[in-house]
Amino acid sequence: MVTSAQKITKLGFVLLFLITPFALTIRPAASQNAEQVNERELQLIGNKVAASISDGLSPVQEYKVQSGETLWDVAEKLGVTVRELIAANLVRVPNGIYEGMVLRVPSSGDFLNLDLPGLSESSVVEGGQYMVQPGDTIRTIANRYGLSIDQIRLANDIKNDIVYVGQVIVLPSREEFLLPEIGEMRWPFYRRNWFYEVSQGYKPDHAGVDFVLPEGVPIRAVADGFVSYAGWDNIGYGNLVMVFHGKNFYTLYAHLDSIEVEVGQKVDRENILGYSGNTGNSSNPHLHFEIREGFIPLNPCIYLPDGC
Repeated sequence: MVTSAQKITKLGFVLLFLITPFALTIRPAASQNAEQVNERELQLIGNKVAASISDGLSPVQEYKVQSGETLWDVAEKLGVTVRELIAANLVRVPNGIYEGMVLRVPSSGDFLNLDLPGLSESSVVEGGQYMVQPGDTIRTIANRYGLSIDQIRLANDIKNDIVYVGQVIVLPSREEFLLPEIGEMRWPFYRRNWFYEVSQGYKPDHAGVDFVLPEGVPIRAVADGFVSYAGWDNIGYGNLVMVFHGKNFYTLYAHLDSIEVEVGQKVDRENILGYSGNTGNSSNPHLHFEIREGFIPLNPCIYLPDGC
């Protein structure tokens, strides 16, 4: 016999089943409508700016973006504000500028009073910060400003790679990631010559980065130093070279097919430490690369140029 309490419980589940799909779709729909409205407002402003320019009310010059330039660089070079550049270029500049892009540069003061929805402080905040725009990801932001994904994560304490529109992201300077005695690192192999991929990255149970490479790729030191170990490792690294760079910093190059240096030897970028291989605890040819401060492993993707 079905009791009243059971009937109520069953009815509750039925209602929950019917309501849930609607509940799940309400928020995305509202968000989508808001984005559409915001996009229309931005387009209206862009049209207004374009009309002002075409009518001769706002004289502009054109500027071709040079390699490595940011919005701040262009604004400072030409004596206008980031906000004015955003407005004069149909407020699309925040989504990234690139080498060769032609920007319209207004006379100073032309567009300071425009109300830019969602960009009231401009999407680029002076002082090394960026306001996330629709379609942005950590990867696109990192690529835009010449940083690595891991540098963006570290500077902003981002754990799950999720960013949201309007969020202000700190853009760290590259100088923040130079290790004492090492400075600007080089890659342990010439990337332009060899196809590679990262098969395993840095994590708590993996102290370095694995670069999948064919056997026989020349491996070089990422910075000047002295060879502190060169030989077979019995705990799984196979043929291993360790280079000491000073101030307790070491780099490790493991699973080498052969070793071309000896302990105590001074090495630099021109010296071949060995050749990539498949020795030790390894299932395929690759280079296992580590950076250590004493016994503490550091994330190589933070310190290698352009990340990994």
